[in-house]
Amino acid sequence: MSYHFEINKGINDEFNKICLSKYNSVFISRVFVYSHYIKENIYSVSKINNEIVSGSYIVVKDNKHLLVLNKMTEISNEEAHELCKFLMDYFKDVICVKFELLMNRLNCDNCFCCYNNSDVCVDLPEDIEQYNKRLGSKSRQHYKYYKKKIENDFENVEFVVNRRYTEEDALFIDKLIELKDVRCEKNKVINRASGNIEAIKNISKEYGYLSYIKVDDTFACILLFYLVGTEFYFEQTAFDENYSKYSVGRTTLYWSIIDAIENKSTKFHFLWKGADYKNHYSATEYKLYDCYVFKSKGFDYHKLVLYKRIYGLLRTLKHSKIGGILNPLYKRIVFSINNKKKAI
Repeated sequence: MSYHFEINKGINDEFNKICLSKYNSVFISRVFVYSHYIKENIYSVSKINNEIVSGSYIVVKDNKHLLVLNKMTEISNEEAHELCKFLMDYFKDVICVKFELLMNRLNCDNCFCCYNNSDVCVDLPEDIEQYNKRLGSKSRQHYKYYKKKIENDFENVEFVVNRRYTEEDALFIDKLIELKDVRCEKNKVINRASGNIEAIKNISKEYGYLSYIKVDDTFACILLFYLVGTEFYFEQTAFDENYSKYSVGRTTLYWSIIDAIENKSTKFHFLWKGADYKNHYSATEYKLYDCYVFKSKGFDYHKLVLYKRIYGLLRTLKHSKIGGILNPLYKRIVFSINNKKKAI
C-alpha cells in the first residue's frame, strides 16, 4: 500500500477547501456537517499518497460507531477496507463503521450493504436547446404557458430564479417553512424541515440560492437550492395552494434549471426519490447505499442484518395488496430502526 491515513479533530479551512474542490458536494462541506452533528464528535481523515492528499473523509463518532459522511461519492473496496482498519485501530472501542449513501456497494470483510435511497439528478447539457429537446415539446409548452399566464392574470408579479441568498433573506426560509407546514398538515405528514430551520439558514449563508414567484405581497411559491462548485442541490420547495392552477412550483423549477444551464452548471440534484414531479425534468435516478463494516460478524452484525431485511421486506409489502394490513407493523419497525440510527 503506497498511501497512509492521517486524522485530525474537526474540519480546518484547508481540509474544507479540499473536500469542496474534490467532491462538489454540500454534504461534505464544513457548514453542513457542523450544522447537523455535534462538533466535538467530528474528525477529518486525509488519505496521503506521496505527500499529496488524494482522499478526504469526514467522520462522526457516536460511542462505538463511526459514521463516514462522504455521501453520494464512490469508494473502492480496497480503500474502504484500509480506511476502516485505520479507524478501528485509532478508535479501539469502535465496532462498526457506516458509510452513508454511497454510490456503490462495498464488498469487503464483515460488510453489509443495503439500498437506502436514490439521487434523482439532471445531468445538465451545455446549452438550453439540448435540454429542451430532452424534455419534449409538451413539457416546454407547459412551463412557458404557465409563466405567461400568471404574468398576464396579475398586475404585480415578481418572478425570480436562482438569486444568491443573503442573511437578510432569512424571512424567505421562515415563509417557505410556513407554507410547507400548511401543506403537510393538510396531508397529515410531518414537515421534517421545521426542525432544521437554523441548519438550513446557516448552510444557505454560504451556498443558498432562491427562486420564487411573488404576486403583490403574497408568495405563490419559494424554492431553495444550494450551489457548490458547478452542482445545484435542491433543498426545499413550498407553494400557496391558491396559485396551484398556475403550476407555480414546477414552472419556477424549470426556469431555475434553465438559468443553471445558462450559468454553466453541470448537475442539478433533486436528491431523494419519491415525489412524482421529479420525473418531469429529464432526470436520472442513481441508487445510493448504506454500507456497514463491522470489526467482526458478531451479535451486532447479525442484529443489524435482521433489522434491515425485515425493514426491506415490509417496505416491499407496504406497496402490495396486503400493504394496508401490514402498515401498522411497518411503522413500528421503522420507528424502532430510526431510534437506533445513532447507534448504527
